Amino acid sequence: MSFAMFTQRSVAATLEQYRDIVIAKNAPAPVRDAAADLQYHLQKIAGREFPLASEKSGGLHFYVGSGFHPELDARAAKLENEGWLIASVPDGVLLTGSHEDSAKLAGVYHAVSLFLEEQAGVRWLWPGESGEVIPHNPDLEISQIERSGVPDFRRRQLMAGYVRFWAPEQRAEWNAWTKRTRQGDQLNAVFGHAWASIIPPEQYFEAHPEWFSLVNGKRITAQLCISNPQLRDEFVKNLLAKPGNQKLDIISVSANDGFGFCQCDRCGNIADAYWDFVNDIAQRVKVLRPEVGVGTFAYSFSRQPPKNIEKLPDNVYLSMTSYATQLMLPEGRQEYEEFMNGWKSKGVKIVMREYWGVHYYMDLPVLFPRETGEEVRMGYEAGLMGAYGETGKNFATQAPNYYVLTHQLWNPEADPEVALDEFYAAFGPAKEDVRRYYETLSDSVHRAWREKKLTTGLIPLINSYDEMFDPRTLSAAWAALNAADRAAEGNPDLQKKLAFIRHGYEYTALMAKLIGVYKKLGRSGFPLEFFEYQSTAAQGRRVFQNPDFENNLEFYENLRKQPFQFTIKEQNQWLKEAWELGQERLRMLNASRHDFSLNEGLYAQTLEANIRQWHQTVGKYLGKPESEIIELEYTHPARKAAD
Repeated sequence: MSFAMFTQRSVAATLEQYRDIVIAKNAPAPVRDAAADLQYHLQKIAGREFPLASEKSGGLHFYVGSGFHPELDARAAKLENEGWLIASVPDGVLLTGSHEDSAKLAGVYHAVSLFLEEQAGVRWLWPGESGEVIPHNPDLEISQIERSGVPDFRRRQLMAGYVRFWAPEQRAEWNAWTKRTRQGDQLNAVFGHAWASIIPPEQYFEAHPEWFSLVNGKRITAQLCISNPQLRDEFVKNLLAKPGNQKLDIISVSANDGFGFCQCDRCGNIADAYWDFVNDIAQRVKVLRPEVGVGTFAYSFSRQPPKNIEKLPDNVYLSMTSYATQLMLPEGRQEYEEFMNGWKSKGVKIVMREYWGVHYYMDLPVLFPRETGEEVRMGYEAGLMGAYGETGKNFATQAPNYYVLTHQLWNPEADPEVALDEFYAAFGPAKEDVRRYYETLSDSVHRAWREKKLTTGLIPLINSYDEMFDPRTLSAAWAALNAADRAAEGNPDLQKKLAFIRHGYEYTALMAKLIGVYKKLGRSGFPLEFFEYQSTAAQGRRVFQNPDFENNLEFYENLRKQPFQFTIKEQNQWLKEAWELGQERLRMLNASRHDFSLNEGLYAQTLEANIRQWHQTVGKYLGKPESEIIELEYTHPARKAAD
């Protein structure tokens, strides 16, 4: 973390000597928001009112934003984007930063957050009141604070999945938590799948089928024929004219999602063709609009650095897909290091695009906080300029991952163990028991990952969860939670936090049973996607060869080689058990509707997209009417008028 030091006042004071929080009368919204959050925390720490004022009186004050100390204001104004400044002044403490008028670039919130963490011992374990750790300490000593800095990463962003299904109050709590954990995004950039919006099939396919991918001898609209020179001409023209790109500093040229890439002779190897395409488009954009960057995913077929291009143009920005779980295996760690260094040699500006809380983990405690920290640190050492990725409303099972992650994004050179120790210390007398609980689950996950040589393949992973969270592991975790409860007796706030974590345990235990039953049903030939071959292979969205699916054929072949005997009576019993467990899963998700323990939006997505219809399939075969399935409570996303 870059920072500067300077001296203002040498005498420490206690919180009792501070009277109020002072902000300028015309303070912009970012300053007012930061001051309000400081007020919220200080009132709990001090156990008294801490008024906001626009004029100073006697005593000591917290100054938030500019307007009262011109020399320090001038220093703060010179800081780069999201720059923050904390300084002891003769009559209190100044908390300020650069770019006060820009909510996206203002650093004043960082100054408030750092002060509360470092001086007052405040912690934010997860969004919402139950995740707050605000020590009551009216005699808090305010020591000398004399530093300023700017974030090392230009993008530090946890993207919560399925927010459109959340209740409005959870969205507000999430936004508050992202500010307190000093997340930010200075990149005015888009990296997403773009080809269909730049060359819309409905506009071009009929007149120019040769601009689209040739698959099995037929032109289809899944992707583009990127070696076609006329296509490239039209692509650049539309790319720069696209209305949504006019206000961006970095515009996307990424392929459409999915597969169906061109097999024509000119495209040849799709990876080589893709980077030739990006190289050409970037060079043209640099001539026509030198101030604009070109963004693209390093994803799937395009993830590895191009072999035939020594250096890409310096206006290329790479959104590099990554999984911290690969660091669980020695060969994965080596591959990641080589991968990062390979891209560094190409001269591109790299942003990590991660899947820290992706749906693959099913809201289960797939814990890898150390690997997450190391992944970010190693990336930073190789030139990473930022990181963002998928997370969820699943803190009961994922809290250690996310706590380490937010702190590593703020200080990428930090030791992940320090953040982990800080996380567990927040549970006071129950800290060692909570540590034992999460480490028990984490050890089992790591053991299974090593033994099974797991990767990011969805089907083998989901079929492993009942073994990761086996009865022996769950029993040990349960004992640790019970010990934590005993240590928390007489402490209502700590008991509330442990109840939050216990909800995640109960969900994990239920899902381990449910997945175990689904596996037996799949082996018996019952059509459950991911658990039975034919139902998995028959999914309509696989309209062309999907390498990820093809790689799972070996998984199913190995299953077939394993003896499995059953009776119709046993299969019927498994169906009944799956039904009851599926109903209980819905009850648990509904119970988490208004907190951050589990993400009901993950299940809601399966309903909206008609995927992973496990419970519905079981109910159908049991003759259950849809009205008997417990209704999932969630906020339905807004529909377009055309719908």
